[in-house]
Amino acid sequence: MEMLIATTYRRGVGKQYLEEISALRREFYDFHAQYGMVPDSNDVKDWWRADDVYQLFLENGEVIGYIRFQVPEKREYYYIHTFVIAERMRGKGYGRQALALARDYAKKQGAAELAIGSEYANKRAWGLYQSFGFHIEYVGVKKDL
Repeated sequence: MEMLIATTYRRGVGKQYLEEISALRREFYDFHAQYGMVPDSNDVKDWWRADDVYQLFLENGEVIGYIRFQVPEKREYYYIHTFVIAERMRGKGYGRQALALARDYAKKQGAAELAIGSEYANKRAWGLYQSFGFHIEYVGVKKDL
């Protein structure tokens, strides 16, 4: 396993990565579709929001994952809105490396907390987050009508 390199973007992302990110995004939504999550749009240009922070994770120059942070104006915490590692790279320690890079970035920006949400049924993700030191603070519930 190579060490990941994190490239951080504010106000959009480098166009050279849009195709790779689009593929990862489709993988992300295909995975979450099994939990009932349906994306609003498949157009990556609509999805990249200028007010969010993006961290791309590269191995040997290839994007193998990314994190999309939502950052409140006061920057007291960073919320990981989207976290994805390419399916073929999962289970190899890249998720842990990516979380460490994200944590370090948020700390350097002055954040006191890092938060992330996950589908309850995604036990693998929950296991990673808890082993990394995240704790359950709130739980949402829903009812289909």
